[in-house]
Amino acid sequence: MLFHAFYPGIFRIPVDKLIPPATNRLIRVPDDSFVASLKSEMLHNRTIEVAPIIGVLWLQRGEEFDEAKLANYTYECIGGNHTRIALQQLLAENKDLSKDEMFTHRNVSVYVNLTDEQSQHLAHRHNRATEFVNKMTTQDKVSNITAQKCSNSK
Repeated sequence: MLFHAFYPGIFRIPVDKLIPPATNRLIRVPDDSFVASLKSEMLHNRTIEVAPIIGVLWLQRGEEFDEAKLANYTYECIGGNHTRIALQQLLAENKDLSKDEMFTHRNVSVYVNLTDEQSQHLAHRHNRATEFVNKMTTQDKVSNITAQKCSNSK
């Protein structure tokens, strides 16, 4: 049972604290070729961040959000998974990058205890906002509509 959903803000979060979304909150299956192009772009051009990653933090009943514990929490990445995957792969492939904050941390819009519907809404909004970077295919759009209809019928 979820309780007290809220938005504490955008924070620099260690990339290793970001995990894939649960299947029922996955809006778009990651595209390996786009991940590869992101990795190349990040390495060669040291690109800045296009948009914050969307991360959901799940707290247990009675547990309070504590900004001092940001690096200790685990965040479900519901927006920005291509970036998450690219960074995590780069860090696994090149240990020297672990000294570079550009690769080890990302701006994350942190939300706490969202419903599946709220998570999906944010993920859709993130995809629309960043579509100029990674164009959504017709299949992505059909999958999104199907996921929305399934969540609304629950």
